[in-house]
Amino acid sequence: MTNAVGWRAWYWLFTAMSGLALVLTIFFVPESAYDRPISAFMGTAPQEFAPTGDSDAPLAADNIHEPITTLDERKLNTVNYAPRTLRSDMRVFVTPHDWSKTFITLKHITQLLVLPHILWLALMNGFFLAIDISISITYGPILVAPPYNWAKTSVSIAQVGQLPVAFIAMPLLGWLSDFIVTKMAKRNGGRHEPEYRLLTLVFPLLLLLMLTAIYGAAAENPYGYHWMAIIFPQNVWLFLLFATNTVGITYLLDSHPKRAGPVLVIMCLMRGLVSFGVSYHTVDYVDAVGYVRLFGIYAGLMAVFGVLGIGVFVWGKKIRHWVMRWTN
Repeated sequence: MTNAVGWRAWYWLFTAMSGLALVLTIFFVPESAYDRPISAFMGTAPQEFAPTGDSDAPLAADNIHEPITTLDERKLNTVNYAPRTLRSDMRVFVTPHDWSKTFITLKHITQLLVLPHILWLALMNGFFLAIDISISITYGPILVAPPYNWAKTSVSIAQVGQLPVAFIAMPLLGWLSDFIVTKMAKRNGGRHEPEYRLLTLVFPLLLLLMLTAIYGAAAENPYGYHWMAIIFPQNVWLFLLFATNTVGITYLLDSHPKRAGPVLVIMCLMRGLVSFGVSYHTVDYVDAVGYVRLFGIYAGLMAVFGVLGIGVFVWGKKIRHWVMRWTN
């Protein structure tokens, strides 16, 4: 398609899609930053309905609030709160905004970024994505060249395998992580530790090392490998990205729930910066050292992250206690 319409047409298409998404967001995505009492997050009665004075005093029937589920009908208080309209949903700010919190957030980001377990996960996320970008940059020219001789008009079909990978990866990672956390908590007397989630990264890290070696060897010597040695790593990498991103974020949110916002910013920011910096000269790296050495270096670096992960798992609780003064 690029050969048919040119690169410029592609970027005009991306611009149009982004503009459409912006317009749809304005009209269909309402602001969700409302002031809520703590009880609203706990599924219990709001503070204004809580009993006062004698705790044994009976509550009126209308004031007894039971926890609700996603299947329960929502009863809105249209007496004290006006119904939502398109005009109210399009408000930019619902609550009074305090711009000083911007500097507080930047302060928290700076504090968290230098903490060892957060820096480890942020850098590892970036390297995972960097290797994926390097594969995405190089797999096309490999497949269209001999001995595979794929047509330029259909080489992108190689990415179709990411669809089933995506549908399998998300529930697998969710259920597997919950299963491991539950089992470990039972062994720990019913007490959950955030480090239990890191066990879900063991299989993805081992798989990454194997696929990185296979892709590097196949790219260096395509005559000795089937084209699946190129396509399989390229598609399965989506599972690896989901794993390190999902597990990493849930671990950090479990560890520092009061710093959820800065944690999410750090993970997204570092993932983009590190992946760009590492993969920027991929083609030059290949020309200079070859595929085997380049992806061997990638595998070696990820092995180092894996070893560091053992330390985070063993001493993570002590690290969290040590940094508590900056995260609470």
